[in-house]
Parts: sequence; C-alpha cells; structure tokens
Amino acid sequence: MDRSTPDDTATTDAATAATASTTATGRRRRLVILVVAAVVVAVLVVAAVLASRGGADGGTGPGGADLDAPAPVTSQDPADGQAPPAEAPAVGLDATAQPVPGVDVSIDELRAVEGVADGAGEIAGPALSFVVTVANGTDAPVSLAAAVVTVASGADLLPADPLRTGSTPLPAEVPAGGTATATYVFTVPVERRDDVRIAYDHRAGTPAVVFSGQAPRP
Repeated sequence: MDRSTPDDTATTDAATAATASTTATGRRRRLVILVVAAVVVAVLVVAAVLASRGGADGGTGPGGADLDAPAPVTSQDPADGQAPPAEAPAVGLDATAQPVPGVDVSIDELRAVEGVADGAGEIAGPALSFVVTVANGTDAPVSLAAAVVTVASGADLLPADPLRTGSTPLPAEVPAGGTATATYVFTVPVERRDDVRIAYDHRAGTPAVVFSGQAPRP
C-alpha cells in the first residue's frame, strides 16, 4: 500500500519537473555551442580560402584594382624625359645638316628671283629660289616620299607661299651612296629677308633640320 501523502507527491513531481527542465536547458546550451562552433569553423575556412587566393593573384583593392599591377610606363626621351623636339637647332644657310644618321642635307644656289604665279591662289612677286640637296651616305636606299620643305621669314616667322613655276620636286627615294636634288621657289618680300628660315622635314617623328640666315636681295 502506498502511504505517500499529497505533500510528498507534490514534492516528487516538482523535483521531477526541475530535473527535466535542467536536462532540456543543458541540451539547448550544447546545441547552441555546437552551432556557434560550426559557424566559427566555417568562417575560418572561408577566410583561409580567400587569403590563399589573394596571395596567388596578388590581391585586389577597392573596385577590383590589382594592388600589385605595375604602374603604366610612358616612353620618354632618355636625354631630357620629353618628346623629341619638332626642329633641330638652326644652322647657317650655307651649312650641312643631318636629319637622320648618314643622310646630309644642304641648301645650294640660293638667289633672288621674280616669282611667277601659275597655279590657283599663287601671287607673283619677289621670291627666293634654292636647291635642296640630299646626299645618302648609307648602304641602303633612303625614302624621300615624306620629305617636306617650308620657308618662313622675319621675327614672327611668317610662312612663305610656294610657287610651282621654276620648282622641281624631290624623287621618291635616293639610292645608296647617291644624291638627290630639288628646286623650290617661295615668295619672300625683300624687306623680310634679314631673317629667313628654310626647314627640311625628312619624315614624321624626326626633328626637321633648319637653315637660317640673311637671304639675297635683287
């Protein structure tokens, strides 16, 4: 026969409930700890993978920029760090200049003439006639297809106008060891002949050679 009193039964039930609650709480704590541990492990694994990729690729900065990529290098002239000049220093009208190694250019037979207008836009008047001589001292033909001759006069370097009459162009090339000539006529007022500049531009990317001095008067 069970002689337990109501108080004893209540006490037993309370103890049982407390024990069950404690057990459930412990299980929940263990579950939380396991979940947290799993998350930490996952974060560490992801961090390790990203670090290994960053080391192999050199790393990237904001916007995906490569942190280890070298800065772009601009080609510069080793002498002064700037692009080659458009013109070489001027020489005298009776001197010889080299636009490129092995090629000599000179101005010959510079004289005053009366220019004749023959083409559209040309104006007759006082002019200068001269011969450009290109001597090829190399062992290969030299192209003259891109060669350009211009004339300017006065302190303000006013461009002179070319005239076709009396002019003959340079050939397309000068053979190895050979010489080529061309005759040019440009209108230049007599009062502007104290300072005349004749420029020979051999080709793009090469400084033009300049011949400067006092030109003949009639």
